[in-house]
Amino acid sequence: MELSRQVRLCTLFDVYAPLLTTKQREVLHDYLENNLSLSEVAEVSASSRQAVNDLLKRSIASLEMYEEKLGFVAKLAGLREQLSCTYLDFQNGKIDSQKLLSKIKKITEDL
Repeated sequence: MELSRQVRLCTLFDVYAPLLTTKQREVLHDYLENNLSLSEVAEVSASSRQAVNDLLKRSIASLEMYEEKLGFVAKLAGLREQLSCTYLDFQNGKIDSQKLLSKIKKITEDL
């Protein structure tokens, strides 16, 4: 799995894991966070490799569906970008402390 997809799935998992079943959480945790192979996850969970593969596909589809409907990860990324830009603008003297406070207030209201 390519790194950017791995990072995206880990982020989705961090945000939406409570919405998954216990089994989905355990299998995804082993696969994404512990970096176990399908065979290793199957062994740990006492399932077949095919069952683990199917569960992973369904679980990932659920994570993607939650993000499509709720959009928390996209919103979080947008807020991080705003904070980063605001920080750089302040650091480079493009905004004064009053403008900084105003931007921070707006960002926190968007949370």
